[in-house]
This record gives sequence, C-alpha cells and structure tokens, in this order.
Amino acid sequence: MKIDLATLRALRLEAHCLRSHGARDPAVIASRLLALQGQDLGAVRRALAVRAGVDLGDVDRAFDDGRLVRSWTMRGTLFAVTPRNLAALLALNGPRMLTTTARYAERAGLDAAALERLRQVAVARLRAAPLSRAELLEAWTSAGEDVGAQRGYHAIGRFGMEGVLHWGPFRGTTQLLALSEKSISLHPQDVDPQALWGRVVRDYLTGHGPATVEDLVWWLKQPKTVVQRVLKEGTPGLAQLELDGQQYWCTQAQAESKPKRPGPLEVQLIPAFDEYFLGYAKRDVVASKRAQAAVVPGGNGMFRPLILSAGEVVGMWRRAPGAARAPKGPVQIELVEPVSARVRRRIEEVAEALPA
Repeated sequence: MKIDLATLRALRLEAHCLRSHGARDPAVIASRLLALQGQDLGAVRRALAVRAGVDLGDVDRAFDDGRLVRSWTMRGTLFAVTPRNLAALLALNGPRMLTTTARYAERAGLDAAALERLRQVAVARLRAAPLSRAELLEAWTSAGEDVGAQRGYHAIGRFGMEGVLHWGPFRGTTQLLALSEKSISLHPQDVDPQALWGRVVRDYLTGHGPATVEDLVWWLKQPKTVVQRVLKEGTPGLAQLELDGQQYWCTQAQAESKPKRPGPLEVQLIPAFDEYFLGYAKRDVVASKRAQAAVVPGGNGMFRPLILSAGEVVGMWRRAPGAARAPKGPVQIELVEPVSARVRRRIEEVAEALPA
C-alpha cells in the first residue's frame, strides 16, 4: 500500500507514543519501543517521561523496583530496557558483542583469569547490595586487582553484555550497578532463536515503524541477511508500505490504521539522543540535511534535543543554566527550518510548559 510522507510521520509519532500517552507507566513504554538509547541518563529518563506523561520521579521508581534497567544490548551503547527485553537482546546479541570486545579486553590486559577474578568479586559484592561504579572499582582495588587505565570500565561493560550486572536503582541522583536476575541469560534453554528474532523485529516495528530493512539492520547491528531472513520467513503480523518507491515494514495494525495527519501546530519537544531521530539509519523522512547537520554539530556524536512540528525536525532546544543553586533558566529555542508566527508561538507555549 502506498502512503505519503505525512502519513509515515503520523504513524511514527503514534508508534513512539509522542501523540498520546499509551500507558502512564515508563516500563510499558520501554517495552513498546523494545529499547531506548540510554547513554545519556538524563535524556533517556526524559524520553520515557515524555512518552508516559509522568514525571522523572516515576521513571526513577521504575528503575528502583526493577521494572526498568539500563545495559548494553546491541553494541557498545547503553539502552533503557525491560528485563524481559534485555534477556532477549542479550540472547541474540551477547555472544557477538563479547567476541567483538574480546580483543579490547586483551589489549587492556584483561585475560580470562583476570576477568574471572573481577567477575567473582563483582557478583559477591552486588549480591549484598547495589553499588555505584566508584564503589565497585574500589571493591576491585581492595581485592588487589588493577582496574586502572580503563580496565575497570571495560570490565563493567563486558559483564553487562554477559548478563551479570546492569544499571538499576538510584541512590539519590546516582544510578547504581545491580546484579542481574537469573532470567537475564545469554543462553535460554527453551527459546527458539528464529522465533525470538521474529519477536524482536516485530517489537522494534511496533515502537518505531514504519521502518526500512536498513533501519532494522542499523538498529539491531545484525547482518542484512539475518534481518531479511526474519522478514521473509513469515514473521506473523507484519506488513509493507511504500513511500516514493521505498519499502517500509510495519505491523499489520499500523498498516490498517488511519492516523490523523499531523499539522504544523502539532509540536513536541523531545530530548537528546531520542529514538524518534536516532532509532533509524534513514533519517531524511523526518529531517532535512540542514536539520540533520544541526542535530549533530560537527558530527561529534552528540545528538541535541529536538523540536518537532508535524513530525518534522524544525529546530533544537536547550534549557539555559540557572545561577548557583537556583532553578534552571527558560528553554532556549533554535529554529533551523522556517515556521509561521503561529507555529513559533505554539513552540514557545510547549517550551514554557516543559518540566524542568
């Protein structure tokens, strides 16, 4: 079925829960999107809060009670994810990630024996209570292990990919490392990998679709042949849409829906590193080349907070820093696309209402 650009943007806005709050529960939102970019903790907390229609404290409580975790799921990047989806993603991606990072461990002086010693100390200490990164590094040092020159940080990442630990509850504003549950396993005994791949692909499309094969390949960090096999072998509940000769995959429910086309006064302010922009290889359907360059100035890997109008990136925003011990200042707006005076006023209204 052929669609136009406005319909694709409408479907994406709804998939991302940016139009209406599908559930006032950050864990439900994370499950719907499969996983959200989480290397910037403040940004992913806000991304979940915006979608769930809750405050940041509600997001933190979901981490505190274990319904949300943060870990390495596809590559050397942290994602916010539910334990169930972390288990699935580690089962599929963990062995590949560990193989990829093995040479870095060797270069850092972490052979199998050293990693095992560090693993044992981490498990023993985390079994007693969650720890901050500094506390875990100190525990290793106290045990006589050399964790300097980034060895400790590398070990934490590796143990996350193994399903040993994850970022979990908060102590004040500090997120702590916690021992992963037994359900987070690299090798679940009763799971069919093909069926698991089908669920993961379907879940990605539920929270991101419509999306291209290249989007799936980029996000999952899997070979194109793997993704194409999952799609071609009849994963239930999927459909295809066409925009300007490009094929987009989505769920059957998305294909059958009739979303309201977004108008320019439909405005959202979303955080840095947001999945709406970063969750795809092909970003030109939501942002011009000029806007894409402004989102990542200098191509330095730092993705800025975005202003959306009708599902299109029209600018960036930032909150001005406040004085010492004072609340942060007002939201500052930087437009990169021309908008009408009415849209500008609407952006300012949304910005004014944005929680600090």
